[in-house]
Amino acid sequence: MTSPVSNAYAFVVTLQPVQTSEHMGALGVFGLCQIVSFVNYLRSKLTPAHFAIFWQTLLYIVGAVFLGAVAFLAFSGARFQLPAFLSLR
Repeated sequence: MTSPVSNAYAFVVTLQPVQTSEHMGALGVFGLCQIVSFVNYLRSKLTPAHFAIFWQTLLYIVGAVFLGAVAFLAFSGARFQLPAFLSLR
C-alpha cells in the first residue's frame, strides 16, 4: 500500500536559457543589480585605500581584455568586420 504523498506529482523547476528579446532587459537589470550589490559588499568589507586599489586593478584588467579583443578582431583577417571607428587601416 502506498501513501497519498508518494502518488503526488513532483514538479521539477528547470532553468531555461533566455531565448527571447523580451527577457534580455530583465536579465540586464538583474545583472546590474548583482554587480552593484557586490561592489557595495566589497566597499563595506575593504578599507577605502584597498577598495581604490581593487577598483583601479579591475579597470586595468577590463581595459586590457577590451584592447586584446579589439586587437584580435583587427588582425584576424576578413572573418570579422570591425566598425569604421575601430578600423586600424
